[in-house]
Amino acid sequence: MCRRAGRDDRASSWYHRGYGLSVRADDRKEVLRALTGYGALLKDMGEYDEARRYYEKAATRAAYTGRCREAAVARHYLLGLEAEVGTFARAQRHASLALRLYPIRDRQMPALVHDWAFLLVRQRNYTS
Repeated sequence: MCRRAGRDDRASSWYHRGYGLSVRADDRKEVLRALTGYGALLKDMGEYDEARRYYEKAATRAAYTGRCREAAVARHYLLGLEAEVGTFARAQRHASLALRLYPIRDRQMPALVHDWAFLLVRQRNYTS
């Protein structure tokens, strides 16, 4: 709610609190939600390097714990971040990883393809 209300400072502290509590409770799903939520907050604040760090941490942790879909979602978020920043090589890496991790009939697959196409157009790569 803090994030929606534009209270980024408060939202930040809640994400940190949520992360700590979920680690202590060994709730892997909530750990990933805290990491990706905080990454999204940082991205919205323009802290791209820091956001990238939290998304990477979420993707790595999800893959390590066997949560392939959650790892794919984190990679998809990284693709979106790189598309916004304009770093094509990194975006290509994250798109490829997300494509490998998503289940083939996942409901997010069309969104992944759309985001990849958006990046190609943004890079003026119309041939691909």
